[in-house]
Amino acid sequence: MPIDEARAAEYKARLQERNESIRESWVRTMECQIVKDNVQKCFRLEGVNHLEKCKALRDRYLEMLAENRLQGYKVIDI
Repeated sequence: MPIDEARAAEYKARLQERNESIRESWVRTMECQIVKDNVQKCFRLEGVNHLEKCKALRDRYLEMLAENRLQGYKVIDI
């Protein structure tokens, strides 16, 4: 019985870790979505000057796209 209880506890811990990882990944993805919406607003408001006025937001969005990719819980080694 202790072996089964240990395996069950290990499985629950693994599921909890997986859920936290997925949740954090989604939070970073949604932050990226918010920045994207702000970039779109800035482009519309600034018109022809958007390249100068929205540079900081645009650069931040490009950084977030590279860093905050949505990741699943499975890791496949090739």
